[in-house]
Amino acid sequence: MPSDIETCRVHHPTVDAVAGWCGSVVNMANTILGAGVLAMPHAIASTGIVFGVATIVFAGFTSAMGLYLLSRCATKAERGQASFFAIANKTYPSAAVIFDIAIALKTFGVGVSYLIIIGDLMPQISLSIAGLSDFPVFQDRQFWITACMMIIIPLSFLRRLDSLRYTSVIALISVGYLVCTVTAHYIIGDTIQDRGPINIIAWKGPVQFISAVPIFVFAYTCHQNVYYVTESRLTTDFLYCHKRDRYVDRSFGRPVSCCRPGRIFIFWRQRGWKYYLNVYGPSRVAAKTPDKPSLASTIGRTAIVLLVLFSFPLQAHPCRASLEHIIMWRPQMFLKSHNAATPRHTRSECRFALLTSIILVCSYAVSMTVTSLERVLAFVGATGSTAISFILPGLFYWKLMSPYELIGQHDEREDVDGPDCVYQKGQRGLRRVALFLAAYGVFVMVVTFTLNLVGVGLGH
Repeated sequence: MPSDIETCRVHHPTVDAVAGWCGSVVNMANTILGAGVLAMPHAIASTGIVFGVATIVFAGFTSAMGLYLLSRCATKAERGQASFFAIANKTYPSAAVIFDIAIALKTFGVGVSYLIIIGDLMPQISLSIAGLSDFPVFQDRQFWITACMMIIIPLSFLRRLDSLRYTSVIALISVGYLVCTVTAHYIIGDTIQDRGPINIIAWKGPVQFISAVPIFVFAYTCHQNVYYVTESRLTTDFLYCHKRDRYVDRSFGRPVSCCRPGRIFIFWRQRGWKYYLNVYGPSRVAAKTPDKPSLASTIGRTAIVLLVLFSFPLQAHPCRASLEHIIMWRPQMFLKSHNAATPRHTRSECRFALLTSIILVCSYAVSMTVTSLERVLAFVGATGSTAISFILPGLFYWKLMSPYELIGQHDEREDVDGPDCVYQKGQRGLRRVALFLAAYGVFVMVVTFTLNLVGVGLGH
Protein backbone atom coordinates (compact mmCIF):
# COMPACT_ATOMS: atom_id res chain seq x y z
CA MET A 1 0.00 0.00 0.00
CA PRO A 2 1.41 3.40 -0.89
CA SER A 3 1.92 5.84 1.93
CA ASP A 4 -0.05 9.07 2.29
CA ILE A 5 2.95 11.07 1.15
CA GLU A 6 3.35 8.94 -1.97
CA THR A 7 -0.36 9.31 -2.71
CA CYS A 8 -0.10 13.09 -2.52
CA ARG A 9 2.94 13.08 -4.76
CA VAL A 10 1.26 10.94 -7.40
CA HIS A 11 -2.20 12.45 -7.49
CA HIS A 12 -1.47 16.10 -6.76
CA PRO A 13 -1.24 18.15 -10.01
CA THR A 14 1.79 20.28 -10.74
CA VAL A 15 1.45 24.03 -11.11
CA ASP A 16 3.86 26.53 -12.65
CA ALA A 17 4.77 28.44 -9.53
CA VAL A 18 6.45 26.26 -6.91
CA ALA A 19 7.47 28.57 -4.10
CA GLY A 20 8.81 27.99 -0.63
CA TRP A 21 7.33 29.46 2.49
CA CYS A 22 10.00 32.16 2.76
CA GLY A 23 9.56 33.21 -0.86
CA SER A 24 5.80 33.43 -0.40
CA VAL A 25 6.10 35.61 2.69
CA VAL A 26 8.68 37.88 1.04
CA ASN A 27 6.57 38.39 -2.08
CA MET A 28 3.41 39.08 -0.09
CA ALA A 29 5.22 41.53 2.20
CA ASN A 30 6.67 43.35 -0.78
CA THR A 31 3.22 43.53 -2.36
CA ILE A 32 1.78 45.17 0.76
CA LEU A 33 4.70 47.49 1.54
CA GLY A 34 4.86 49.18 -1.83
CA ALA A 35 3.71 52.60 -2.90
CA GLY A 36 1.21 52.59 -0.03
CA VAL A 37 4.04 53.41 2.38
CA LEU A 38 5.00 56.42 0.29
CA ALA A 39 1.48 57.80 0.01
CA MET A 40 0.59 57.25 3.68
CA PRO A 41 1.96 60.59 5.01
CA HIS A 42 -0.07 62.51 2.43
CA ALA A 43 -3.21 60.61 3.47
CA ILE A 44 -2.51 61.22 7.16
CA ALA A 45 -2.18 64.95 6.49
CA SER A 46 -5.85 64.96 5.46
CA THR A 47 -7.09 63.04 8.49
CA GLY A 48 -5.00 64.02 11.51
CA ILE A 49 -3.21 61.62 13.83
CA VAL A 50 -6.17 60.16 15.72
CA PHE A 51 -8.40 59.57 12.70
CA GLY A 52 -5.40 58.48 10.64
CA VAL A 53 -4.27 55.80 13.08
CA ALA A 54 -7.84 54.59 13.54
CA THR A 55 -8.29 54.38 9.77
CA ILE A 56 -5.02 52.46 9.38
CA VAL A 57 -6.11 49.90 11.97
CA PHE A 58 -9.62 49.56 10.55
CA ALA A 59 -8.36 49.26 6.97
CA GLY A 60 -5.90 46.59 8.07
CA PHE A 61 -8.62 44.64 9.89
CA THR A 62 -11.02 44.69 6.96
CA SER A 63 -8.26 43.75 4.51
CA ALA A 64 -7.18 40.87 6.74
CA MET A 65 -10.79 39.69 6.86
CA GLY A 66 -10.90 39.75 3.08
CA LEU A 67 -7.72 37.66 2.94
CA TYR A 68 -9.19 35.14 5.36
CA LEU A 69 -12.39 34.81 3.34
CA LEU A 70 -10.38 34.29 0.15
CA SER A 71 -8.28 31.63 1.84
CA ARG A 72 -11.42 29.78 2.92
CA CYS A 73 -12.76 29.98 -0.62
CA ALA A 74 -9.51 28.44 -1.88
CA THR A 75 -10.32 25.22 -0.02
CA LYS A 76 -13.41 24.77 -2.20
CA ALA A 77 -11.52 24.98 -5.48
CA GLU A 78 -9.86 22.11 -7.31
CA ARG A 79 -6.40 21.33 -6.05
CA GLY A 80 -3.83 23.40 -7.87
CA GLN A 81 -6.53 25.47 -9.60
CA ALA A 82 -7.41 28.14 -7.03
CA SER A 83 -7.62 31.61 -8.57
CA PHE A 84 -10.03 34.52 -8.72
CA PHE A 85 -11.20 33.28 -12.10
CA ALA A 86 -11.78 29.72 -10.87
CA ILE A 87 -13.67 30.86 -7.78
CA ALA A 88 -15.74 33.28 -9.86
CA ASN A 89 -16.68 30.46 -12.25
CA LYS A 90 -17.90 28.41 -9.29
CA THR A 91 -19.92 31.27 -7.82
CA TYR A 92 -20.92 33.83 -10.46
CA PRO A 93 -19.88 32.42 -13.88
CA SER A 94 -21.55 35.17 -15.89
CA ALA A 95 -19.67 37.88 -13.95
CA ALA A 96 -16.27 36.18 -13.86
CA VAL A 97 -14.89 38.39 -16.60
CA ILE A 98 -15.97 41.53 -14.70
CA PHE A 99 -14.02 40.42 -11.65
CA ASP A 100 -10.90 39.87 -13.72
CA ILE A 101 -11.32 43.30 -15.31
CA ALA A 102 -11.29 44.83 -11.81
CA ILE A 103 -8.10 42.96 -10.91
CA ALA A 104 -6.43 43.94 -14.17
CA LEU A 105 -7.29 47.62 -13.72
CA LYS A 106 -6.08 47.64 -10.14
CA THR A 107 -2.73 46.00 -10.80
CA PHE A 108 -2.20 48.10 -13.92
CA GLY A 109 -2.83 51.30 -11.96
CA VAL A 110 -0.39 50.27 -9.25
CA GLY A 111 2.27 49.55 -11.85
CA VAL A 112 1.75 52.99 -13.36
CA SER A 113 2.15 54.59 -9.93
CA TYR A 114 5.50 52.82 -9.52
CA LEU A 115 6.77 54.29 -12.78
CA ILE A 116 5.55 57.75 -11.75
CA ILE A 117 7.57 57.48 -8.53
CA ILE A 118 10.66 56.50 -10.51
CA GLY A 119 10.20 59.49 -12.81
CA ASP A 120 9.84 61.83 -9.83
CA LEU A 121 12.83 60.61 -7.83
CA MET A 122 15.56 59.75 -10.32
CA PRO A 123 16.10 63.38 -11.50
CA GLN A 124 16.58 64.37 -7.84
CA ILE A 125 19.07 61.55 -7.32
CA SER A 126 21.05 62.61 -10.38
CA LEU A 127 21.46 66.11 -8.90
CA SER A 128 23.35 64.58 -5.99
CA ILE A 129 25.76 62.63 -8.19
CA ALA A 130 28.82 64.53 -9.32
CA GLY A 131 28.93 65.04 -13.05
CA LEU A 132 25.32 64.10 -13.83
CA SER A 133 23.85 67.47 -12.85
CA ASP A 134 25.57 69.11 -15.83
CA PHE A 135 23.57 67.10 -18.36
CA PRO A 136 19.92 68.17 -18.87
CA VAL A 137 18.93 64.70 -20.06
CA PHE A 138 19.46 63.32 -16.56
CA GLN A 139 16.92 65.82 -15.20
CA ASP A 140 14.22 64.48 -17.51
CA ARG A 141 11.74 62.14 -15.81
CA GLN A 142 10.89 60.51 -19.13
CA PHE A 143 14.52 59.51 -19.64
CA TRP A 144 14.68 57.75 -16.29
CA ILE A 145 11.37 55.97 -16.78
CA THR A 146 12.67 54.70 -20.11
CA ALA A 147 15.98 53.62 -18.58
CA CYS A 148 14.35 51.77 -15.69
CA MET A 149 12.08 49.97 -18.12
CA MET A 150 15.20 48.15 -19.32
CA ILE A 151 15.34 46.49 -15.89
CA ILE A 152 11.59 46.02 -15.49
CA ILE A 153 11.06 44.34 -18.87
CA PRO A 154 13.07 41.13 -18.25
CA LEU A 155 11.69 40.79 -14.71
CA SER A 156 8.13 41.11 -15.99
CA PHE A 157 8.64 38.26 -18.43
CA LEU A 158 9.40 35.77 -15.65
CA ARG A 159 6.68 33.13 -15.50
CA ARG A 160 6.97 32.09 -11.87
CA LEU A 161 6.07 34.40 -9.03
CA ASP A 162 8.68 32.62 -6.92
CA SER A 163 11.39 33.88 -9.28
CA LEU A 164 10.86 37.37 -7.88
CA ARG A 165 11.67 36.49 -4.28
CA TYR A 166 15.24 37.79 -4.52
CA THR A 167 14.20 41.15 -5.93
CA SER A 168 11.54 41.31 -3.22
CA VAL A 169 14.25 40.86 -0.60
CA ILE A 170 16.10 43.87 -2.04
CA ALA A 171 12.87 45.89 -1.95
CA LEU A 172 12.23 44.97 1.69
CA ILE A 173 15.80 45.91 2.60
CA SER A 174 15.04 49.30 1.06
CA VAL A 175 11.99 49.62 3.33
CA GLY A 176 14.17 48.75 6.31
CA TYR A 177 16.64 51.46 5.39
CA LEU A 178 13.87 54.04 5.05
CA VAL A 179 12.51 53.14 8.49
CA CYS A 180 15.99 53.41 10.02
CA THR A 181 16.60 56.76 8.31
CA VAL A 182 13.33 58.23 9.51
CA THR A 183 14.01 56.95 13.03
CA ALA A 184 17.47 58.49 13.07
CA HIS A 185 16.21 61.90 11.95
CA TYR A 186 13.43 61.76 14.53
CA ILE A 187 15.87 60.96 17.36
CA ILE A 188 18.48 63.50 16.27
CA GLY A 189 15.82 66.16 15.77
CA ASP A 190 17.50 67.83 12.82
CA THR A 191 14.17 68.32 11.06
CA ILE A 192 12.36 70.06 13.94
CA GLN A 193 12.83 73.50 12.40
CA ASP A 194 11.10 72.33 9.22
CA ARG A 195 8.11 70.80 10.93
CA GLY A 196 4.78 72.52 10.83
CA PRO A 197 1.88 72.14 13.25
CA ILE A 198 1.01 68.55 14.09
CA ASN A 199 -2.73 67.92 14.02
CA ILE A 200 -3.65 65.46 16.74
CA ILE A 201 -7.41 65.48 16.20
CA ALA A 202 -8.03 68.28 13.69
CA TRP A 203 -8.61 67.24 10.10
CA LYS A 204 -9.29 68.94 6.79
CA GLY A 205 -12.94 67.98 6.73
CA PRO A 206 -15.08 64.96 5.83
CA VAL A 207 -14.65 65.38 2.08
CA GLN A 208 -10.86 65.28 2.26
CA PHE A 209 -11.02 62.41 4.73
CA ILE A 210 -13.26 60.28 2.53
CA SER A 211 -11.14 61.12 -0.51
CA ALA A 212 -8.08 59.81 1.35
CA VAL A 213 -9.74 56.52 2.38
CA PRO A 214 -8.83 54.76 -0.92
CA ILE A 215 -5.14 55.36 -0.18
CA PHE A 216 -5.50 53.50 3.13
CA VAL A 217 -7.32 50.68 1.34
CA PHE A 218 -4.72 50.60 -1.40
CA ALA A 219 -1.88 50.35 1.12
CA TYR A 220 -3.04 46.92 2.33
CA THR A 221 -4.12 45.41 -0.97
CA CYS A 222 -2.19 42.22 -1.68
CA HIS A 223 -5.20 40.02 -2.43
CA GLN A 224 -4.40 39.72 -6.13
CA ASN A 225 -1.44 37.43 -5.32
CA VAL A 226 -2.98 35.41 -2.50
CA TYR A 227 -4.08 32.47 -4.66
CA TYR A 228 -0.78 32.22 -6.49
CA VAL A 229 1.06 32.04 -3.18
CA THR A 230 -1.46 29.62 -1.69
CA GLU A 231 -1.31 27.14 -4.54
CA SER A 232 2.45 27.37 -5.05
CA ARG A 233 3.07 26.61 -1.38
CA LEU A 234 0.45 23.90 -1.11
CA THR A 235 1.90 22.17 -4.15
CA THR A 236 5.12 21.44 -2.27
CA ASP A 237 3.40 20.44 0.98
CA PHE A 238 3.33 16.65 1.40
CA LEU A 239 0.49 17.01 3.90
CA TYR A 240 -1.60 18.83 1.31
CA CYS A 241 -4.20 16.08 1.04
CA HIS A 242 -5.09 16.07 4.72
CA LYS A 243 -4.12 19.49 6.09
CA ARG A 244 -5.09 21.91 3.33
CA ASP A 245 -7.69 23.81 5.32
CA ARG A 246 -5.43 24.04 8.35
CA TYR A 247 -2.51 25.30 6.30
CA VAL A 248 -4.56 27.98 4.57
CA ASP A 249 -5.75 29.25 7.95
CA ARG A 250 -2.16 29.50 9.20
CA SER A 251 -0.91 31.07 5.99
CA PHE A 252 -3.37 33.90 5.45
CA GLY A 253 -5.89 33.86 8.29
CA ARG A 254 -3.45 34.92 10.99
CA PRO A 255 0.05 35.96 9.84
CA VAL A 256 -1.10 38.29 7.03
CA SER A 257 -2.99 40.60 9.34
CA CYS A 258 -3.20 44.29 9.99
CA CYS A 259 -0.63 44.18 12.80
CA ARG A 260 2.72 43.95 11.02
CA PRO A 261 2.07 46.22 8.01
CA GLY A 262 -0.09 48.49 10.16
CA ARG A 263 2.74 49.02 12.63
CA ILE A 264 5.03 50.07 9.80
CA PHE A 265 2.39 52.42 8.37
CA ILE A 266 1.72 54.02 11.76
CA PHE A 267 5.42 54.24 12.56
CA TRP A 268 6.16 55.79 9.17
CA ARG A 269 3.43 58.35 9.72
CA GLN A 270 4.43 59.26 13.29
CA ARG A 271 8.19 59.53 12.72
CA GLY A 272 8.40 60.60 9.11
CA TRP A 273 5.38 62.78 8.39
CA LYS A 274 7.08 66.18 8.24
CA TYR A 275 10.47 64.76 7.31
CA TYR A 276 8.93 62.91 4.41
CA LEU A 277 6.91 65.88 3.20
CA ASN A 278 9.82 68.30 3.35
CA VAL A 279 12.49 66.03 1.90
CA TYR A 280 10.44 64.10 -0.65
CA GLY A 281 7.63 66.53 -1.40
CA PRO A 282 4.07 67.34 -0.22
CA SER A 283 2.00 66.50 -3.29
CA ARG A 284 4.43 64.28 -5.11
CA VAL A 285 7.22 62.11 -3.80
CA ALA A 286 9.92 64.44 -5.06
CA ALA A 287 8.25 67.78 -5.63
CA LYS A 288 10.64 69.63 -3.36
CA THR A 289 14.42 69.37 -3.47
CA PRO A 290 16.73 70.47 -0.64
CA ASP A 291 19.33 73.08 -1.53
CA LYS A 292 22.12 70.68 -0.51
CA PRO A 293 20.91 67.09 -0.74
CA SER A 294 22.47 64.97 1.96
CA LEU A 295 23.91 61.53 1.43
CA ALA A 296 21.19 60.02 3.61
CA SER A 297 18.38 61.60 1.60
CA THR A 298 19.99 60.50 -1.66
CA ILE A 299 20.29 56.93 -0.44
CA GLY A 300 16.70 57.17 0.81
CA ARG A 301 15.47 58.18 -2.62
CA THR A 302 17.49 55.37 -4.15
CA ALA A 303 15.91 52.93 -1.71
CA ILE A 304 12.44 54.09 -2.75
CA VAL A 305 13.35 53.65 -6.42
CA LEU A 306 14.58 50.11 -5.74
CA LEU A 307 11.41 49.37 -3.79
CA VAL A 308 9.05 50.34 -6.59
CA LEU A 309 11.37 49.08 -9.34
CA PHE A 310 11.31 45.52 -8.00
CA SER A 311 7.63 45.73 -7.03
CA PHE A 312 6.40 46.37 -10.57
CA PRO A 313 6.73 42.70 -11.70
CA LEU A 314 4.59 41.62 -8.73
CA GLN A 315 1.77 43.68 -10.23
CA ALA A 316 2.42 42.58 -13.81
CA HIS A 317 2.03 38.91 -12.85
CA PRO A 318 -1.64 39.04 -11.69
CA CYS A 319 -2.48 41.65 -14.32
CA ARG A 320 -1.27 39.31 -17.06
CA ALA A 321 -3.18 36.38 -15.59
CA SER A 322 -6.40 38.41 -15.42
CA LEU A 323 -6.01 39.60 -19.00
CA GLU A 324 -5.48 36.01 -20.10
CA HIS A 325 -8.66 34.95 -18.33
CA ILE A 326 -10.53 37.81 -20.01
CA ILE A 327 -9.27 36.74 -23.42
CA MET A 328 -10.05 33.07 -22.83
CA TRP A 329 -13.56 33.86 -21.59
CA ARG A 330 -15.26 32.67 -24.77
CA PRO A 331 -18.01 30.19 -25.60
CA GLN A 332 -16.67 26.67 -25.97
CA MET A 333 -17.95 26.40 -29.54
CA PHE A 334 -15.86 29.45 -30.43
CA LEU A 335 -12.72 27.79 -29.12
CA LYS A 336 -13.44 24.48 -30.84
CA SER A 337 -13.92 26.18 -34.20
CA HIS A 338 -10.23 27.09 -34.35
CA ASN A 339 -7.77 24.83 -36.09
CA ALA A 340 -5.70 22.85 -33.60
CA ALA A 341 -2.74 22.49 -35.98
CA THR A 342 -0.68 25.03 -34.02
CA PRO A 343 0.83 23.43 -30.91
CA ARG A 344 -0.89 24.46 -27.73
CA HIS A 345 2.30 25.53 -25.99
CA THR A 346 3.14 27.81 -28.94
CA ARG A 347 -0.15 29.64 -28.62
CA SER A 348 0.40 29.95 -24.88
CA GLU A 349 3.91 31.35 -25.32
CA CYS A 350 2.71 33.87 -27.89
CA ARG A 351 -0.18 34.95 -25.68
CA PHE A 352 2.13 35.27 -22.67
CA ALA A 353 4.58 37.45 -24.59
CA LEU A 354 1.84 39.55 -26.18
CA LEU A 355 0.00 40.27 -22.92
CA THR A 356 3.21 41.12 -21.09
CA SER A 357 4.20 43.48 -23.89
CA ILE A 358 0.80 45.18 -23.82
CA ILE A 359 1.04 45.72 -20.05
CA LEU A 360 4.53 47.17 -20.32
CA VAL A 361 3.77 49.44 -23.27
CA CYS A 362 0.54 50.79 -21.78
CA SER A 363 2.12 51.35 -18.35
CA TYR A 364 5.00 53.18 -19.97
CA ALA A 365 2.71 55.36 -22.07
CA VAL A 366 0.49 56.38 -19.15
CA SER A 367 3.39 57.09 -16.79
CA MET A 368 5.00 59.37 -19.37
CA THR A 369 1.94 61.64 -19.36
CA VAL A 370 0.49 61.38 -15.81
CA THR A 371 2.45 62.95 -12.94
CA SER A 372 0.04 62.95 -9.96
CA LEU A 373 0.79 59.93 -7.77
CA GLU A 374 -1.93 60.63 -5.20
CA ARG A 375 -4.59 60.94 -7.90
CA VAL A 376 -3.60 57.60 -9.43
CA LEU A 377 -3.58 55.85 -6.05
CA ALA A 378 -6.91 57.41 -5.11
CA PHE A 379 -8.68 56.12 -8.22
CA VAL A 380 -6.98 52.72 -8.02
CA GLY A 381 -7.92 52.40 -4.36
CA ALA A 382 -11.49 53.55 -4.96
CA THR A 383 -12.13 51.00 -7.72
CA GLY A 384 -9.80 48.02 -7.99
CA SER A 385 -8.56 47.85 -4.41
CA THR A 386 -12.02 48.00 -2.84
CA ALA A 387 -13.29 45.37 -5.27
CA ILE A 388 -10.40 42.97 -4.61
CA SER A 389 -10.16 43.59 -0.86
CA PHE A 390 -13.83 43.75 0.14
CA ILE A 391 -16.42 43.11 -2.55
CA LEU A 392 -15.06 39.94 -4.17
CA PRO A 393 -14.05 38.14 -0.93
CA GLY A 394 -17.44 38.87 0.59
CA LEU A 395 -19.44 37.76 -2.45
CA PHE A 396 -17.32 34.65 -3.01
CA TYR A 397 -17.61 33.45 0.58
CA TRP A 398 -21.32 34.26 0.77
CA LYS A 399 -21.98 32.10 -2.27
CA LEU A 400 -19.58 29.22 -1.62
CA MET A 401 -20.53 28.79 2.03
CA SER A 402 -24.25 28.79 1.35
CA PRO A 403 -25.92 25.81 3.06
CA TYR A 404 -27.28 24.70 -0.31
CA GLU A 405 -23.79 24.79 -1.83
CA LEU A 406 -22.37 22.76 1.05
CA ILE A 407 -25.13 20.16 0.74
CA GLY A 408 -24.42 19.85 -2.98
CA GLN A 409 -20.72 19.39 -2.33
CA HIS A 410 -21.48 16.72 0.26
CA ASP A 411 -23.59 14.81 -2.25
CA GLU A 412 -20.90 14.98 -4.96
CA ARG A 413 -17.82 14.28 -2.84
CA GLU A 414 -17.70 11.10 -0.82
CA ASP A 415 -14.28 11.78 0.69
CA VAL A 416 -15.32 14.90 2.58
CA ASP A 417 -15.64 14.55 6.31
CA GLY A 418 -18.67 15.67 8.22
CA PRO A 419 -17.34 18.89 9.81
CA ASP A 420 -16.54 20.37 6.39
CA CYS A 421 -20.10 19.96 5.16
CA VAL A 422 -22.13 20.77 8.23
CA TYR A 423 -23.62 24.23 8.11
CA GLN A 424 -22.63 25.31 11.57
CA LYS A 425 -23.62 28.40 13.47
CA GLY A 426 -20.14 29.90 13.10
CA GLN A 427 -20.38 29.66 9.33
CA ARG A 428 -23.70 31.47 9.38
CA GLY A 429 -22.15 34.31 11.34
CA LEU A 430 -19.14 34.47 9.06
CA ARG A 431 -21.43 34.62 6.02
CA ARG A 432 -23.06 37.68 7.53
CA VAL A 433 -19.65 39.24 8.06
CA ALA A 434 -18.83 38.48 4.42
CA LEU A 435 -22.04 40.13 3.26
CA PHE A 436 -21.29 43.19 5.40
CA LEU A 437 -17.75 43.35 3.97
CA ALA A 438 -19.10 43.27 0.41
CA ALA A 439 -21.68 45.97 1.19
CA TYR A 440 -19.00 48.07 2.85
CA GLY A 441 -16.82 47.72 -0.24
CA VAL A 442 -19.62 48.86 -2.54
CA PHE A 443 -20.30 51.87 -0.33
CA VAL A 444 -16.62 52.86 -0.20
CA MET A 445 -16.24 52.42 -3.95
CA VAL A 446 -19.24 54.55 -4.88
CA VAL A 447 -18.59 57.37 -2.40
CA THR A 448 -14.83 57.68 -2.84
CA PHE A 449 -14.89 57.32 -6.61
CA THR A 450 -17.56 60.01 -6.88
CA LEU A 451 -15.66 62.42 -4.64
CA ASN A 452 -12.41 61.88 -6.51
CA LEU A 453 -14.20 62.35 -9.82
CA VAL A 454 -15.74 65.60 -8.58
CA GLY A 455 -12.32 66.69 -7.33
CA VAL A 456 -10.83 66.19 -10.78
CA GLY A 457 -13.67 68.17 -12.33
CA LEU A 458 -13.09 71.04 -9.90
CA GLY A 459 -9.35 70.93 -10.48
CA HIS A 460 -8.44 69.94 -6.90
